[in-house]
Amino acid sequence: FSRLSGCLLLQNLAHAEGGGAYRCTMNDSVVSNNAVLSDFSGIGGGVSLGTLTNCLLVGNTVLAEPGNGGGASGGRLVNCTVCGNHASHEGGGAFLSELQNSIVHGNVSEIGERNDVYGGTASYSCTHPDSDGIGNITNDPQLTPTFRLRSTSPCIDAGTTNGAPATDSDG
Repeated sequence: FSRLSGCLLLQNLAHAEGGGAYRCTMNDSVVSNNAVLSDFSGIGGGVSLGTLTNCLLVGNTVLAEPGNGGGASGGRLVNCTVCGNHASHEGGGAFLSELQNSIVHGNVSEIGERNDVYGGTASYSCTHPDSDGIGNITNDPQLTPTFRLRSTSPCIDAGTTNGAPATDSDG
């Protein structure tokens, strides 16, 4: 198991799971444009089975049959933003993951109705459609091009401090 903090994981490739990282603890990091490419099943284009806090997952892909979890598969994401990821099957953003205080928006899955989140649990998070957990919202998070919240975002103060880190990625 690895621990990463303040890292950029960019343009990596895996053949089964965890295009950017596998079974790691990650804080204040960016996971972008990583991929899982396989002729058989694959999961977690960005991260597989990780524990992430204050991270951005953007532009990751899992292309396999089936390919699930373009951004993340399994694991736990707290105060994370998961946008613009792609899966060839289910969960373009997150697949069978635990989400808290996270934004999962604008992801794509080729099969199924759940582009952003498939399975798992979510609390105090912004997902579409609703992830059937406590405190979730489905509104457009109103992100800037740099994935920050606009001042009019419905996500501001919509999370919970229970179990959340003391600071966000900006300190």
